[in-house]
Amino acid sequence: VVYTSRWDTEKNPQFFLSLVKARPNLRFAVCTGATDLRGDPVAIAEARRLEAEGRLTIFRACTKAQYYSVLVRSKVQFNNALQDWVSYTLLEALTFGSLPLYPNWRSFPETFFHEPDFLYRPGDLHDAIKKLDWLLVQSVALGDTQSIGRRILEVHDGALERIAQTILNSR
Repeated sequence: VVYTSRWDTEKNPQFFLSLVKARPNLRFAVCTGATDLRGDPVAIAEARRLEAEGRLTIFRACTKAQYYSVLVRSKVQFNNALQDWVSYTLLEALTFGSLPLYPNWRSFPETFFHEPDFLYRPGDLHDAIKKLDWLLVQSVALGDTQSIGRRILEVHDGALERIAQTILNSR
């Protein structure tokens, strides 16, 4: 399970750490392009403690290639930010085969075409664990779950072209 958001308070890394602590049988990872995590000092201290215990891997100073390598090896990309909208982290995770697990909040329900398998109740650790367990089983026998990734990526494919056309047409 990979967490791809920044460690700023508004990204709610504490909730992710609660998930890590609740599921000691799973492997969790965090990626940062910096030499160390930056943001919420309490969450960073907890992440380092979990790393020292072998319950969390922190990939530091990641290049894009290293980051993508982690995504390829991850079964689920976890997000719990309550201020996010659609982001490149989602699009990258889908591109590299990670199944998404996001809070049922803001634009995420629409992004996931209201498919409940990829959405958990915000702040509800029990619901997040239940959905995570389901996705981990699905990642073994992907079946239809890959189609959601294709559908989401198709919506965002060509977004820059549509923006450029809108700018040109507004002149």
